[in-house]
Amino acid sequence: MKGIYATISGIAICALLYSCSNNDGKSRGPIVMGDSNTIVTERDSQYLRDFVTDINPPEPKAEEEVKKDTTAPTQQPTAQPAAQPAPAAAPQPAAAQNTGAGLTIAFKEVTIFIPGVSAKVTSRQDLQKANGATYRLQTGNLNGAQIKMNGATITSVAQKYETDVAAKNNLGTLWLDDLAGSTPWQALKGGSNVYTITGLDPSQLATKSASPAAVRNAIARSIKASKLNRKKQQDWQNALRNVHSVRQKPIVVSLASVTWKIEGKDAHGKSFQKQVRIDMPQ
Repeated sequence: MKGIYATISGIAICALLYSCSNNDGKSRGPIVMGDSNTIVTERDSQYLRDFVTDINPPEPKAEEEVKKDTTAPTQQPTAQPAAQPAPAAAPQPAAAQNTGAGLTIAFKEVTIFIPGVSAKVTSRQDLQKANGATYRLQTGNLNGAQIKMNGATITSVAQKYETDVAAKNNLGTLWLDDLAGSTPWQALKGGSNVYTITGLDPSQLATKSASPAAVRNAIARSIKASKLNRKKQQDWQNALRNVHSVRQKPIVVSLASVTWKIEGKDAHGKSFQKQVRIDMPQ
């Protein structure tokens, strides 16, 4: 065994001495890139193996993933203040039902309807600008009828009327203008934009207060103003000689016209007043 170790040591020493003997001490200059004399080519396969683990760069992300990653985080919606409730609508005026045939008077502020009555306009009038309107009755009975109003809030309806007084018999009609009269404004009963017309019954019409002497004087003046011939005038005087009251036949009291004054507030709360007059046919 000792002989083997001695042999190996001898070989190593000889190799070292040989290497030193080949070193002539001369410098061969710097290594030049590409010089074949300085290139050492390793051919032993055991030293050509790759001992370094490959570094695999991460694969690029798909475009959709990049967009997803780079998208700014979704902001939470800013809390909005609670919506304020809309202001309560102004109370609308009561609406009376206008059904069936009747007279319709459409002012700007209010529409007036009298059912069961027809009347003709007596003059041109722009109801959108006017505060009053005049008609002549054609058909229907006003007493007991209703006045219905839409588009406004009615606070009151007042009525006044004028009467005619005439003597009527086989001689014809003699108008007694001195005995004609009119009433003051009187409130009608009603509510919720519906009022009832009253006080127009022929037997209850108000007349001018006149004494028997005033009645005879009124008859005399009417006969004289009639422009009748002397015989006709005398016939009237004889026919009315015993009349002492406006309620005595052949004298008749009749309705000449009726007017209503309507007050209220329009849809915007503005106060208004309208007057409607209906004349009776002669």
